[in-house]
Amino acid sequence: MDIKALQAAAEKLDASAKKINHLNPKQLRVARLITEEHVMDEIASLLKTSRLIVRRHVHKIHGILDTKDLTQLAIVIYWKELMEDDDPGTPNRPLCELLSPKELEVAYLILDESSNREIGVRLAIALDTVENYIQHIFNKLGMSSRIEVAHYVVREIFFATHTIYSPVPQ
Repeated sequence: MDIKALQAAAEKLDASAKKINHLNPKQLRVARLITEEHVMDEIASLLKTSRLIVRRHVHKIHGILDTKDLTQLAIVIYWKELMEDDDPGTPNRPLCELLSPKELEVAYLILDESSNREIGVRLAIALDTVENYIQHIFNKLGMSSRIEVAHYVVREIFFATHTIYSPVPQ
């Protein structure tokens, strides 16, 4: 992904992150619990409410933040946390050093809210191949979920657009 594409992704994340201020405290708590990869039943239990109420909160959150799935919601929350962190740490090892070119494309499409089927269509590859690429990404990065992969990609975009660090080889 070139620097212009990284900047465009950062601008999109910035726009969604600004909308987080429109969430009420309960919605913000639900959003943060989703970022921590809690499932609906766990969130309902932690908030001492029903799963239906949690689903309603999630639906309202999607409307406010203009997200379409839980992965994208978690990405926006994580981006805002990075932006507000006085010490976001050090950059990850660049993805271009860890993944094959096709795996890198798949990782960025995960961030772009694409389902496995959508990734297959965009890259003109079979669904089984997409699933294999995702499993390879999980294995290479030592991760087990799309949210973890998305967080890694978000950190790369953050450091590429907010510091001197550049993940794109020169």
